[in-house]
Amino acid sequence: MSLKKAFIIGAFLLGTFLLASPGFSQVSLVPAHHQVYDWLHLQRVKGNISNYSYESLPLSRGQILTFLDELSEKEPSLNDTDRKLLDWYQREFSPEYIPLDNPNTYLQGWQKDLKGSIKSKFDLLLSDEEPHLYALRKEHLYTVFDYSFSGGLIGVDDPANSVDELSELNNFIIRGYGSVYNTFGWHAEISNPLVGEAGLLRYHPEWGQTFDGSNPEKSAAFFAEAFFSVQYKQIGLHIGNGDLKYGFRGHEAQILRQDAGNFDWVRLNFDTKYLRYTLIHGALRSETSVIDVDGYPGVVSRVSPDRWFALRRIQLTPAKWISMAFTESLIYSNRTVELSYINPLLPLRFGEYETLDKDNPLWFFDGAIRPMNNLELYGTLGIDDILSLGDIFRGSSKRIANSGTVSYQTGFNLGLPTSTLINAEVLQLDPYFYSHWQFFNTYDELGSPLGASIGPNSRQFHYSIRQWLPWRSFVEVSLQSVKKGYNEVDENGRLLVDVGGDIFTGITGTNGEEVGLFAGEVHKWKNLNIELEFEPIRGIRLFGKYTHRFVNRGSQIQDLNFFYGGIEFNFYPAIPNILGTIPGTNLIF
Repeated sequence: MSLKKAFIIGAFLLGTFLLASPGFSQVSLVPAHHQVYDWLHLQRVKGNISNYSYESLPLSRGQILTFLDELSEKEPSLNDTDRKLLDWYQREFSPEYIPLDNPNTYLQGWQKDLKGSIKSKFDLLLSDEEPHLYALRKEHLYTVFDYSFSGGLIGVDDPANSVDELSELNNFIIRGYGSVYNTFGWHAEISNPLVGEAGLLRYHPEWGQTFDGSNPEKSAAFFAEAFFSVQYKQIGLHIGNGDLKYGFRGHEAQILRQDAGNFDWVRLNFDTKYLRYTLIHGALRSETSVIDVDGYPGVVSRVSPDRWFALRRIQLTPAKWISMAFTESLIYSNRTVELSYINPLLPLRFGEYETLDKDNPLWFFDGAIRPMNNLELYGTLGIDDILSLGDIFRGSSKRIANSGTVSYQTGFNLGLPTSTLINAEVLQLDPYFYSHWQFFNTYDELGSPLGASIGPNSRQFHYSIRQWLPWRSFVEVSLQSVKKGYNEVDENGRLLVDVGGDIFTGITGTNGEEVGLFAGEVHKWKNLNIELEFEPIRGIRLFGKYTHRFVNRGSQIQDLNFFYGGIEFNFYPAIPNILGTIPGTNLIF
């Protein structure tokens, strides 16, 4: 077939695909850290919405709006706080609030009369309109651009690394998203955080996972997320670089935790009311090294090994009060993409056998029941190399397969009439869970665990309470109590005895012996977290988070205090010029 014929046929098929797409929808993805996901989860616990998958993020703007519309039908039964939050989220996610065929932009409207211009901008500031740098809606097009900036403080007290600093914190964000027809969607945003002292960004849960943010010599970083979507009815294809979140969580999800670090991935979704199927294939990062190039004397190259992540998930929601899912995930490395792992019909475990059993597969079974409104019970069972069903219920040192490991998670969510969510959860990870005898097959992204950050050979109790307030605001207090067996090391940190306490040290122990839970150097500590977001005026947000770790037992980790907070402004001309005169804000506008 000639190139010309191929182009004509391709154009015809694409046109047919577009014309066959019914209705208008927003198919752009919303990053997994957006607070709307947590509020919708509260509504699911309260029994106000059904078929919401809080365990498979991110979702599209159109999917989120569907749940908001479902809540609108029940608005009379919502309390005052939830009604106000619903209104705020609808104004954020519904394109109906953008005038049709009329660009809505804060870049336009300046007059010769400066006083009148500033007054008109402040009128917009005090209105209920969502502030955008530029927004346009046409019959088959929806696009938005935002700009925001923030100023505040960041503080760290970390005796282990001799860090005791308080510094200014500034951040600049550019964001854009949109949909064409109901088929193509895009979302891209980039943040540029800056601090006054080098090394402080590595303590931030998001920015610390970036290349520059993790560097103790850097005082600035770039944090970016970008997603491209193609949607046709129930089938969605997404290409992204950003956070994924899979699995139930009180504190962190076991399968893919939020804030594990951004990586590149392709996702295929098939969504119906009762069934959700997901296929993901991603490229993970690893440390680089400099090598000599064979055949070219004196020529070097900086390289890192190829590392890949694959996932299959089937989720069933047969009724409003119950959901269940089976997930396979797998890490493989040091070769190109394996076709077996991108075949949507071939289970990953079968594909691994076909590739001679050299990769790191994990299984997860999770589910939830809601026996009554305002109560949700959930649990997760993780399995790695279990050969006998009975091994699931045996201790880690009494199993038929010495290499078999298990993780357990169970908890509940309790919703109160005051827009309050209470969570309690216990998570236990066997020694060596997530690890692999091949170093580059470890369940991590550039040294950051993809699953629960406490790592193997540990148990964690988590308690939290989140109070939602009007104006897209909340306050949350949480406490984690952790017990963990660390590998035994000498005074220089060199490994002496491997008890499965580190995902990077293999699966057999130093001498091949079996080990039980909490073997090695036992450590105990607690984490206290306080987080708040408050948006008294739409587009002006106060934020803050404080974390205090206090160690009760053990010497391989120490106490830690970390906090950051400040105020964020969305795009308002004239206001940055005023704020730029305040020392320490360092505004570039």
